[in-house]
Amino acid sequence: MGFQCMRLARHSWSCEGDRCSSQYRSIYNGSYSKIGDEVLMTRITCLEDMLYEDGEGSARVVLLEELRRAEGELRRQLRTPEKREKHDAMLRCAQAMASAQVVIETLWRRYHVHAA
Repeated sequence: MGFQCMRLARHSWSCEGDRCSSQYRSIYNGSYSKIGDEVLMTRITCLEDMLYEDGEGSARVVLLEELRRAEGELRRQLRTPEKREKHDAMLRCAQAMASAQVVIETLWRRYHVHAA
Protein backbone atom coordinates (compact mmCIF):
# COMPACT_ATOMS: atom_id res chain seq x y z
CA MET A 1 0.00 0.00 0.00
CA GLY A 2 2.35 2.75 1.25
CA PHE A 3 2.95 5.70 -1.02
CA GLN A 4 0.42 4.40 -3.54
CA CYS A 5 -2.36 5.67 -1.28
CA MET A 6 -1.22 9.26 -0.98
CA ARG A 7 -0.19 10.24 -4.48
CA LEU A 8 -2.16 13.46 -4.71
CA ALA A 9 -1.56 16.83 -3.12
CA ARG A 10 -3.51 20.07 -3.26
CA HIS A 11 -2.50 22.33 -6.10
CA SER A 12 -4.96 25.20 -6.18
CA TRP A 13 -8.00 26.06 -4.12
CA SER A 14 -11.19 27.91 -4.81
CA CYS A 15 -14.05 28.38 -2.39
CA GLU A 16 -17.63 29.32 -3.05
CA GLY A 17 -20.41 29.24 -0.51
CA ASP A 18 -19.91 26.25 1.77
CA ARG A 19 -17.81 24.30 -0.70
CA CYS A 20 -14.12 24.26 -1.45
CA SER A 21 -12.83 22.70 -4.62
CA SER A 22 -9.33 21.93 -5.64
CA GLN A 23 -7.29 20.92 -8.61
CA TYR A 24 -4.87 18.22 -7.61
CA ARG A 25 -1.45 17.33 -8.85
CA SER A 26 0.40 14.13 -8.28
CA ILE A 27 3.46 14.62 -6.09
CA TYR A 28 5.27 11.91 -7.98
CA ASN A 29 4.47 12.39 -11.66
CA GLY A 30 3.18 15.95 -11.99
CA SER A 31 -0.07 15.03 -13.75
CA TYR A 32 -3.26 16.97 -13.10
CA SER A 33 -6.82 15.88 -12.56
CA LYS A 34 -10.00 17.65 -11.51
CA ILE A 35 -12.47 15.79 -9.31
CA GLY A 36 -15.72 17.68 -9.97
CA ASP A 37 -16.42 20.25 -7.28
CA GLU A 38 -15.53 17.93 -4.44
CA VAL A 39 -12.34 17.96 -2.44
CA LEU A 40 -10.61 14.61 -2.79
CA MET A 41 -9.91 13.21 0.65
CA THR A 42 -7.45 10.46 1.41
CA ARG A 43 -8.82 7.92 3.82
CA ILE A 44 -7.22 8.24 7.23
CA THR A 45 -6.16 4.57 7.20
CA CYS A 46 -4.31 5.17 3.95
CA LEU A 47 -2.62 8.22 5.45
CA GLU A 48 -1.69 6.17 8.50
CA ASP A 49 -0.20 3.42 6.34
CA MET A 50 1.85 5.93 4.36
CA LEU A 51 3.17 7.71 7.45
CA TYR A 52 3.96 4.39 9.14
CA GLU A 53 6.17 3.43 6.17
CA ASP A 54 7.77 6.91 6.05
CA GLY A 55 10.69 6.25 8.40
CA GLU A 56 12.80 9.15 7.12
CA GLY A 57 9.89 11.58 7.17
CA SER A 58 10.22 12.64 3.53
CA ALA A 59 6.53 12.12 2.69
CA ARG A 60 5.57 13.91 5.91
CA VAL A 61 7.70 16.90 4.88
CA VAL A 62 6.15 17.04 1.39
CA LEU A 63 2.62 16.86 2.79
CA LEU A 64 3.27 19.51 5.43
CA GLU A 65 4.95 21.88 2.96
CA GLU A 66 2.03 21.54 0.55
CA LEU A 67 -0.54 22.13 3.31
CA ARG A 68 1.38 25.13 4.69
CA ARG A 69 1.66 26.65 1.23
CA ALA A 70 -2.04 26.19 0.50
CA GLU A 71 -3.05 27.44 3.95
CA GLY A 72 -0.85 30.52 3.55
CA GLU A 73 -2.36 31.23 0.15
CA LEU A 74 -5.87 31.00 1.59
CA ARG A 75 -5.01 33.18 4.57
CA ARG A 76 -3.64 35.84 2.19
CA GLN A 77 -6.89 35.68 0.23
CA LEU A 78 -8.80 36.14 3.49
CA ARG A 79 -7.36 39.67 3.71
CA THR A 80 -9.23 40.60 0.52
CA PRO A 81 -12.81 41.75 1.08
CA GLU A 82 -15.23 39.02 0.01
CA LYS A 83 -18.86 38.11 0.50
CA ARG A 84 -19.46 36.67 3.95
CA GLU A 85 -20.22 33.16 2.65
CA LYS A 86 -17.05 32.98 0.57
CA HIS A 87 -14.94 34.37 3.42
CA ASP A 88 -16.40 31.82 5.84
CA ALA A 89 -15.80 28.94 3.41
CA MET A 90 -12.18 30.01 2.85
CA LEU A 91 -11.66 30.32 6.61
CA ARG A 92 -13.02 26.80 7.16
CA CYS A 93 -10.70 25.45 4.45
CA ALA A 94 -7.69 27.18 6.03
CA GLN A 95 -8.63 25.81 9.46
CA ALA A 96 -9.00 22.32 7.99
CA MET A 97 -5.51 22.58 6.48
CA ALA A 98 -4.07 23.63 9.84
CA SER A 99 -5.83 20.70 11.50
CA ALA A 100 -4.52 18.30 8.85
CA GLN A 101 -0.97 19.42 9.63
CA VAL A 102 -1.49 18.55 13.30
CA VAL A 103 -2.89 15.13 12.36
CA ILE A 104 0.06 14.37 10.07
CA GLU A 105 2.62 15.40 12.71
CA THR A 106 0.81 13.43 15.43
CA LEU A 107 0.52 10.26 13.37
CA TRP A 108 4.10 10.36 12.12
CA ARG A 109 5.48 10.89 15.64
CA ARG A 110 3.28 8.08 16.96
CA TYR A 111 4.87 5.64 14.51
CA HIS A 112 8.43 6.98 14.73
CA VAL A 113 8.92 7.82 18.40
CA HIS A 114 12.70 7.40 18.30
CA ALA A 115 13.15 9.46 15.13
CA ALA A 116 11.29 12.51 16.41
